[in-house]
Amino acid sequence: MTKLKSKQEEYAKLGIIVRIEEQPFAIVIVTPVMKRAHRLKTAGDIVFVDSTASCDAEHNSLTFMLTVTVAGAVPLAIIITKAQGLEDYMSVIQLVRNVLGDNAFGGQGEPKLFMTGDSDAERGALQQLWDKSHAVSKEDQPLLYKSLKNILIASSLPAAEDAFKKAMGDELAKKYPQWISYISNYWERRECWCLCYRDATTHGNQTNNFSEVSVRLYKDIVLRRFMEQYYIRRLRDFSHGRCDKKRLFLKTLNKGKYLSKEVIKKTGNFTFKVPSEQNIGVYDVDIEMGYCSCEIGRLGSLCKHQAGVYFFFLDMNESTTDDRYNMAILALGDNAQKREFYAPIAIRNTDNSNSNENDSAPDVLQIQTATTSETVSSNINPLMEVVNGKNDEADTLFQKLIDTIKTKHQTYGSSPTIINRCVKRLQNVKHRGAWDTYLSSFGTDINIRKRSGAAICVQPTALARRKARVTKGSRRLPSGRPPSCETQRTCKRKRNLASNVRKNLPNAKSHGSAH
Repeated sequence: MTKLKSKQEEYAKLGIIVRIEEQPFAIVIVTPVMKRAHRLKTAGDIVFVDSTASCDAEHNSLTFMLTVTVAGAVPLAIIITKAQGLEDYMSVIQLVRNVLGDNAFGGQGEPKLFMTGDSDAERGALQQLWDKSHAVSKEDQPLLYKSLKNILIASSLPAAEDAFKKAMGDELAKKYPQWISYISNYWERRECWCLCYRDATTHGNQTNNFSEVSVRLYKDIVLRRFMEQYYIRRLRDFSHGRCDKKRLFLKTLNKGKYLSKEVIKKTGNFTFKVPSEQNIGVYDVDIEMGYCSCEIGRLGSLCKHQAGVYFFFLDMNESTTDDRYNMAILALGDNAQKREFYAPIAIRNTDNSNSNENDSAPDVLQIQTATTSETVSSNINPLMEVVNGKNDEADTLFQKLIDTIKTKHQTYGSSPTIINRCVKRLQNVKHRGAWDTYLSSFGTDINIRKRSGAAICVQPTALARRKARVTKGSRRLPSGRPPSCETQRTCKRKRNLASNVRKNLPNAKSHGSAH
């Protein structure tokens, strides 16, 4: 402690704030990057808080405060405490407020939302729901878990209240008084965990994944020494365009492929009306706020309706010049280059003021474009005739398919259950490849050729000579290489907690034996 106090002045010369409180023990660290991060708008919206214990020989606890940016999570402060008790956290949070002042967290003094691990000290520690002391049988656990999940994912407050009443009035729940008490206690704090109380302020973040990743970085990558340099390098790489975010973002836009530009109606500068994929409903999309009125988009996540608007109406650059410039200031401060330095190399000039300058010189681009367009159009016309001919033939055959289906339905009738199953499979077709697969596998269990005559059976003695696990039927065995479907390999159990809970199976291990 004495050594740390002696270095406080040296840290202050570098712009690093280190505050020490001895009773109870607490240390707050704020680096220059963290100071600049408090100016971000998102720092006033949501802050992630997470702790990890036993970080050194003294078993001190390390707590991160982070916010979300276009380049990922950025720390706002680092807190070191002796323990993770309520008094420790109250003391150190007060110390953070004294250090940062009223201009912290986007100039608001405090964020609109904290995302923590839900503990009694740090907004409630993560409890073991299926602890043995609860005496809940293994067969009843998935059903009780589902009732709690229905409350969690309810789309509106009335729906959450109905789900809570069903969970409390269930005959299965009445078998476990501790479960009733558990649900009642959580219901009193429903504003903290029910999704129906959340909106786009969370920017699509419903868990503390950002803080979990940063704690992992502290342990494995940063190695407790180079955290500031690591974040500076990462933010600088983003501002210099050295990220694959464009490719990954374009990949996420595939979910909006069912839409077309004609069906999306623009109602304002940033607002759109987007039709639903499953029904005749229409959703409101605001791309400035990153909001959609659907169940996924209302919480700030990227839904397929927003993806369609981004794909058809927005420039799909990796990031804007302002984004790169802001991240450069966050990383380098006054040493950042001018805003023009972070502009893209190829700029599409849509300003009419430059058109007069270009009119005086021969427009080589327009001449080349006109010549090229004439050549291309002359080459495309014969090709378009062939394509149109193929489309006419396909339309004729498809109409023949529809007429044949109607004839078979009128002749033999159809089961509503089977028709409903067929419609669901048809609705799952999202792209051209799936549509071709659906058409090619349509009715594959019915033979195209009708085999005349009876099949020739094998000799009875041949059946007796067959090995075990081989059919004893009178048909001959297929010749050649055995089909791969005869010996089915046992698949590993998925490492998916929710799926295994629904199937009443233990969760799979990620490493080691017995999995």
